[in-house]
Amino acid sequence: MTLDLWYTLAYLAPDGRADYATARRACWRAPLREGGRSPADAARAVRDLERAAADREHRGRSFPIPDQARWMADRTGIDVDPGRIAAGIARALARAPVRLGPGVRPALAALRRAGIPLGLVSNILYEPPGAVRALLRRLGIARYFRAIVLSCELAWAKPSPRPFRAALRTMGARPAGAIHVGDLGSDLLGARRAGMTGVRLVGLARFRPRPRAPVRAPPGPIARVRSLPDLLDRLGLAAPVPVSRGRTARAPRGPRGGRPGRTRRPRPTPPRSPPGRRREARPPHGR
Repeated sequence: MTLDLWYTLAYLAPDGRADYATARRACWRAPLREGGRSPADAARAVRDLERAAADREHRGRSFPIPDQARWMADRTGIDVDPGRIAAGIARALARAPVRLGPGVRPALAALRRAGIPLGLVSNILYEPPGAVRALLRRLGIARYFRAIVLSCELAWAKPSPRPFRAALRTMGARPAGAIHVGDLGSDLLGARRAGMTGVRLVGLARFRPRPRAPVRAPPGPIARVRSLPDLLDRLGLAAPVPVSRGRTARAPRGPRGGRPGRTRRPRPTPPRSPPGRRREARPPHGR
């Protein structure tokens, strides 16, 4: 099983999302201002950069910070140090209020106990890879993944199938019978192109900004889940249930005292779409 990061496992809290975006853009505006550009011109150049990044992502191509710096130099005639940009964005991300979705950490632990290899496949438009990996460690979920594939470390991005294939190779898994869980059409289309089954997680959609260049989901029925615990329930796996005061309640023990999923290692079966649902509606917004 592979999973997306943003708005599938984690999200930016609404009260800090605008502050993070401002801090991230300021990392680009500062060298442009030092190069003689007006505040309006610098802000316009950053907006153009974000449109270019979204366009490349839409076509399944990555746009890491060194490439963005070259694009900015061609656009403005001002050399921008990609190391300086990456360091500034990394500091901004370290301060950003990033939260895990409901039940994410216990669900990942339950999947690992069930013997299901996990991979992370995520498009990263603006952040350096080291900052994203540090975020995964800070959230306490990096240890659950056998493979971590970030578009900013590759030449390709979702909806290209190549990031999925790279994760499956590292995991030693085949696409047939493998599941990818994500929130956007690029997740579902890329997974299908790679021969995997896509599942759309919709529970964090209310936190997600509108994408600049959304990708349509592939045709046909698509399973939807509200959260990772919801997915585990559909797969028939036992997961800890979060309770108050930060503690965790375990799933009830079986008739012989063992927990379901500890001795048996079931192969994940894609959840079925709800009865009567034939086609997924296009999401109103997303990253």
